[in-house]
Amino acid sequence: MSRELQERTTPITPFPAADAFAGRRRLAWFLVLTSFTLFLALCISIPIAVNSYIQNSRQLLLTSVATNQGTVALMQATGESAALLSAEPPRDVAIGTELLTNASDTALLTVSSPENNQLLMRTQIYGNSRVQVQEASAPRFRISSAGEMLRLRISNGRIRVTIVERQDRPFTLAIETPQGMVELSAPGQFTIEVNNDDTLVNVLDGQARLSAASSPEIILDLAANQRGILEFNKPPAGPLKTERDLVQNGNFSADFSSWTKQSWNVELADQPTGETRLIELAGEKSLRFSRMGLGHADASVRQVLNRDVTDFKSLRLIISFRINTQSLGVCGTVGSECPLTIRLDYEDINGTNLTWEQGFYANGQIAPDTPDICVNCSPPYNPHKRVLPGRVYVEEIDFLSSLARQGFRPPRRLNSISLIAAGHTFETDIIDVALAGEE
Repeated sequence: MSRELQERTTPITPFPAADAFAGRRRLAWFLVLTSFTLFLALCISIPIAVNSYIQNSRQLLLTSVATNQGTVALMQATGESAALLSAEPPRDVAIGTELLTNASDTALLTVSSPENNQLLMRTQIYGNSRVQVQEASAPRFRISSAGEMLRLRISNGRIRVTIVERQDRPFTLAIETPQGMVELSAPGQFTIEVNNDDTLVNVLDGQARLSAASSPEIILDLAANQRGILEFNKPPAGPLKTERDLVQNGNFSADFSSWTKQSWNVELADQPTGETRLIELAGEKSLRFSRMGLGHADASVRQVLNRDVTDFKSLRLIISFRINTQSLGVCGTVGSECPLTIRLDYEDINGTNLTWEQGFYANGQIAPDTPDICVNCSPPYNPHKRVLPGRVYVEEIDFLSSLARQGFRPPRRLNSISLIAAGHTFETDIIDVALAGEE
């Protein structure tokens, strides 16, 4: 076959149509853009998801309860119940647990951070109270900027809250009552009392935010020395006048400011003195008296009050402390060597200068050679109170009622308050002291 004939008979392959090339280009660009979009989406969403997980992942706060006096009932969310006695060690509190006290019972609820065991809050639960722990959570990761949260529900009763100051992470306590919500997010001291008709909130130090159940959009902010009331079907009432703390720097946050350290008095010349110093335990500052030796020794810190209290209708002395060690039984053979004594020097309405004292001890039994009062002291006489060694104890004393029970006239002026530690070998920590007065 000739070349010319072969060229004539060879079939010619047609070029692809222009529409086919355009479709392939569109498909290619679609795949490229889709892949790039997915890549960008992953680049953005994965960090967001990881950050969200880090910020929102939670773990439980360290929450425990101890009995200061009497027996505290613990009602679990599962329906199980248990009784916690004063001699027992603190017990962990699970979410949903209700704490119930009878008229003569008191309990101490403490909350600490799981990161470093730093104390966040200490709450004294008084008699005839019903408190439920609804939430106690903290960020799981240290780099999270979220805060710690504790939610309580108080059906009835009275509590005193101390929120510890800290720098690394915010802590919020939200308290639900039948009449509304109370939010505490600043360090300070507060009392909340829930009755059948209302909720009373006193701010001795710090800030509080109140909202009524019937009108949650209306917010009442309270500052130090203010009081608020929540009632059914009413907006929050306040701010009203409340109790004033007559003691300055009662938690020793400003070191020894407003306090005067008295020199140690040691009976035996060859025996050592002790130490009066500030310590920090679990992030909370305390005043420590410590001494190891033989024979009598004592030391004190004193604050001049110089307060006219003639028109005060209420004066409550509140102190949080811990007696770690004590070698003497009770307060010694004449009752004057307590590891902790609170002294108030005052002037009664007739102008007579008097001294009121209350001693505490953690070791020994009352006997003929170990009296329950200070034998050499002047009246009024208050029997020494025993506490458990090594246990944080919160004592609240109605000063005016204490005087009236023994037939003493009410005070006209408070001159000074002293914290005294005495004995042979002892170690005592005072966490805070307050003298709440209401006119």
